[in-house]
Amino acid sequence: MFNCKVKLVVLAAVFLLSISCQETTKVKKSIPVERIESSLRIKFNYGITWDPGVSRVDLVMVIPSTIEDRQVVENIEYSFMPDKVFMENGNTYAQFIIQTRKYKDRRLQLFIDCDITLLKLNSNTNAAWKGFEEKLIYSQPEAGIESDALEIVDLAKSMKGADTLATLNNIHNFVNRTIRPELNLDIEYGALDILYKKTGDCSEFSTLTMALTRASLIPVMSIYCISTRAGILHSINEVYIPEYGWVPFDTTVKTDDILKIKNIYIYLANMYRWDAYLENFFPYKYTSKASSPEKNATITFTYAILK
Repeated sequence: MFNCKVKLVVLAAVFLLSISCQETTKVKKSIPVERIESSLRIKFNYGITWDPGVSRVDLVMVIPSTIEDRQVVENIEYSFMPDKVFMENGNTYAQFIIQTRKYKDRRLQLFIDCDITLLKLNSNTNAAWKGFEEKLIYSQPEAGIESDALEIVDLAKSMKGADTLATLNNIHNFVNRTIRPELNLDIEYGALDILYKKTGDCSEFSTLTMALTRASLIPVMSIYCISTRAGILHSINEVYIPEYGWVPFDTTVKTDDILKIKNIYIYLANMYRWDAYLENFFPYKYTSKASSPEKNATITFTYAILK
């Protein structure tokens, strides 16, 4: 596994800690044991600093939410309460409006602790992202997802299998074996560029996967998540298979059957690249009000997974 895109001001160090958690007892009371893949706590830490002359900082971040057949958020604790928590396009966000005059040293730490149970993936009841099954939306070409390009269409035809699942396994194997993992912090490549250069991190894997899958007339979406196995911000896909519903599709991992994949993902957002509330590859976005354009705020972001 390899790191996904991170902003330079983001400190993406993740500490995987093994501790004894009382919260898991509470989780198991509400969810049948046979449905639980794992129970964990994730701690988000936002460090906020600002220049003299900055009077206000508006910070919006995506936070984990309960998703049918994927995860259950048992509890969320904030070091101080958000001004607003809202849901849009299936994602949940917390908004903080920080009046800087309250903080004389021009700095603030914000902590968010989430207790989450990841559910075992059940191929008979994959209802995740229910309500977003306007499958036509997830079957069309778009900027960077050139599923109508001749090279992509011809390549997708060569991967056609006996059924949808066979086709997806072929696409998975091609992307996994073709793209060489390489961290890319600077440029967001489209599917055609990725196909030519044959390198990239998880977002490039996801982009090429979407193009080939949509060219095969199979609905697919992009998912922004945290991999609990690698402890990193990660990009995967979900594909729609008529017999199974929406199914996680991670072409960065090796598998001979995509239905055998385990749920190691804390879902944060769907379609994160086009999210109006997020800053491209990052789980937050902020603006500041200042006396002059050169005055600004800085956000540092870390997280830790406690198993």
